[in-house]
Amino acid sequence: MINLLPYDVKHQLKAAKVNVALLRYSLIICASIIFLSAVCFGIYILLSTTKSDAQNSVLETQVQNEGSLSSTEAQANTIRSNLTRAKTVLDRDLRYSNVLMRMAAILPSGVVLDDITLDSDSFNTPLDLELRARNNDAALDLKSRFQNSPYFSGFNLRGLSQSGTSEYPTIINITITINRSAAL
Repeated sequence: MINLLPYDVKHQLKAAKVNVALLRYSLIICASIIFLSAVCFGIYILLSTTKSDAQNSVLETQVQNEGSLSSTEAQANTIRSNLTRAKTVLDRDLRYSNVLMRMAAILPSGVVLDDITLDSDSFNTPLDLELRARNNDAALDLKSRFQNSPYFSGFNLRGLSQSGTSEYPTIINITITINRSAAL
């Protein structure tokens, strides 16, 4: 085929083809920009929703933690007050066995306690005791031991007699005051 078209028309046809291609590229670029803008907007909305959900979740967790924290603090305060009450009760608790052990540690060899009755009124008041000994010298030793003890005070030797048993013939009557520290 012979190309009989004038040069101007040929040139115009080429320019028209290029213009159509440029128009298609422009439309594709505009469509791509619109598509990418829509995707960006969708991602923005998705991130905003996720952010608000996360903030709500954090707030709910904080509220729950504050509730559990306040209940934990209440439990700690309850335990603290119970321990204070227990300490008060234990501070008032008198261990009579401690008194007997301390008294036994003071008694010299050859001296036995005949009878003792302890109660809460026995402390810091004079208490009459009857002890039995093998000899009279134990009474002097007994006096020095009770006077040197921090657990007993007000030692008073009321009398000595010789009408005891054959093993412990000497009866020693004393008055002492048991300090409250002896029972702690």
